[in-house]
Amino acid sequence: KKESHGEHRLRPFKKRVTLSRRPLKCGLLNIRSIRNKLCFIAETLTEHNLDILCLTETWLLSSDVAVVGAALPPSYSFHHVPRPMGVRGGGVGLVHSRALGNVRVVPNHMDVSSFEVLEITYSLHSQNIRMVVVYRPGHPGTDSVFIEEFGRYLEYLSGCQERLLVCGDFNYWLDSPSLKPYTGDFLSLLDMNNLFNHVQKPTHISGHILDLLITSVDTDLLNCVELSPIDGRISDHALVTFELDIMGPATYSRTIRFRNYRRLNEREAVSFIEGHLLSEVAEGGTAERRVDSYNRGFSLL
Repeated sequence: KKESHGEHRLRPFKKRVTLSRRPLKCGLLNIRSIRNKLCFIAETLTEHNLDILCLTETWLLSSDVAVVGAALPPSYSFHHVPRPMGVRGGGVGLVHSRALGNVRVVPNHMDVSSFEVLEITYSLHSQNIRMVVVYRPGHPGTDSVFIEEFGRYLEYLSGCQERLLVCGDFNYWLDSPSLKPYTGDFLSLLDMNNLFNHVQKPTHISGHILDLLITSVDTDLLNCVELSPIDGRISDHALVTFELDIMGPATYSRTIRFRNYRRLNEREAVSFIEGHLLSEVAEGGTAERRVDSYNRGFSLL
């Protein structure tokens, strides 16, 4: 009993495990090729504590998807719609925490040529969410087709029962509608479908709002929209982070208490050891007494 008591006193720190909940944290980024940026993706998931990361312009083919999924942290899964064969750019994907559990990819029910789309649904705490990731390449001459096709797609989404979030890179200048053809038509399309974009600051290095977070105007699904500084080594788009008005999976956090030895004054420590601890040792006594003296003494430093 005496030995186990001494060992307990000699532990360098104590830790406490606690259960916590927080809003679901998500991100959106035009990654401009994910192939050589997997380390950045892993760091972004950890740094921003993301449950979901939506990606556009992954530049992946079907054969690349398994490699990307294997390179991500083991607690995350990857879903993807690859770019069409022979097409430069494109590709949409979504990384999500496996703690969400019941993420389902919805098959594409529409034949569209002017944009790429990945649609998922998931349920959490009795709330059903439908999340749509869109990339519109913005090739010249495709705008009228996009307005028609995306309008039909929004009609389809209006019949869905889940709370809706549409996000992605639409390549329209929402900050300057008169300077980008068809931007006004796109905004009218959102207005007719009772939809609202939550991104109000430029997301592209050119100074325009291209990346959007779209929800119904009568929902409070989305909060805390923030833009990270653009890192030209990664992309010419900003990372957009946001929270959903739904609590994420329960997470466990560990609190560690320890002595910060870097803040110790070396001279004072040496003087204390010489004046107090060594004198205690010189006086003799049992091993238990010396351990107790050691613990009491260093707790005073």
